[in-house]
Amino acid sequence: MTLIVSFDPGETTGIAVVQWSSISKVATVRYAFTRGTVNLKAWLLQLQTGEAAKLLRYEGAGMVCEQFRLYPEMREIKRWSSLPEVLAQGAIEYVAYAVGIKLRYQTPSAMKAMFPRSGKRRQEMRRAGVVGHAQDALCHALLYIVRGEGLAVPPKLDYSQFERR
Repeated sequence: MTLIVSFDPGETTGIAVVQWSSISKVATVRYAFTRGTVNLKAWLLQLQTGEAAKLLRYEGAGMVCEQFRLYPEMREIKRWSSLPEVLAQGAIEYVAYAVGIKLRYQTPSAMKAMFPRSGKRRQEMRRAGVVGHAQDALCHALLYIVRGEGLAVPPKLDYSQFERR
């Protein structure tokens, strides 16, 4: 089993923790939740120092994060004095460095191309209670698996061990 922790950074950051079995080709969703910027820092500290840090150090564990880009058309909405996406991404990068695991980035468009908002997989996630930024983080974890394993389609999801946080 490979542990994958994925992030959709922002003012409210989506986080998903998935265990991938390359033998059964099933992705077991352990957690999918959101945290505000303040709570994100506390959660990342736990990730860096707790039991999860030991799990992440196993060979094959992965961390993936949606890459934030400030596009010109967003200049009216975003201000340089308030970019929580950048702060969250920096904290995530630090934890990956401290734990000793390579952090991979994905563009929002790559994830949305494989998992359109109205798609069947997104509907399945909503029925299981995974919504919003947590759902985006889960989609990034699945895209990470698809690319890493060379799969043609996303893997089957198992929610039997899913814990709401």
